[in-house]
Amino acid sequence: MASFNKSANIDFVTTHFYGAHDMAAGMSRYIASNAEAYGKPVLVGEFGPNAEDFGSCANGLYLQQGNWGGIASGALCCPQSWWWDELINRYSLAPQLRQLRAFADSFSFSAEKLTAVSAAASSGDATPYGRVNAAKTRGFVWIQNDNNTWYRVAKNGGKLYPALEDLTVSVAAADGTYTVALWDTWTPGAAPAVKTLTASGGRLKVPVGSLQKDTAFTFAKK
Repeated sequence: MASFNKSANIDFVTTHFYGAHDMAAGMSRYIASNAEAYGKPVLVGEFGPNAEDFGSCANGLYLQQGNWGGIASGALCCPQSWWWDELINRYSLAPQLRQLRAFADSFSFSAEKLTAVSAAASSGDATPYGRVNAAKTRGFVWIQNDNNTWYRVAKNGGKLYPALEDLTVSVAAADGTYTVALWDTWTPGAAPAVKTLTASGGRLKVPVGSLQKDTAFTFAKK
């Protein structure tokens, strides 16, 4: 596969990713390392848990964290879960993809080059991932409650840990007024909550509020 990905006749890297206990964090590192190694966009053609963990996947957390973590880490497209019959169809997880599609339709990924965003959460138990343009005037962020990774919840008997309250995410952004759209990433058809916020001192502070699993927002300077 390495020689295939190095070929000058291939425009992007194709790879597989399995078994990470923190699917988003692992996916992010894996995409970055492949992009650096080959100097090309990375398509995650397969991902998922290992077969021995199938019984822990009915809640769809692995799918959510792999998909959103992948696009927020610069994957060429939404990572592709391999386990359709065994997990997605078995546990009726496909509706989760509708909100991801709505989010993707709302944001132009190809209008300009995007790179990793500089963002920090007010809680050490939350990790933001995202992409931003060179001018730092347009981008998006997906935030995960790291206490509720799919594997941690599985080891907790399927029970979610408490939500993080009063969470704020600070993003490196050009000073000015922004339209910020906060997304419910789990409820198909849920419209984003749109706010007007101001960036100053090179930072845009976005109040996320309560975060039990994950959420996302887009931001664009007016």
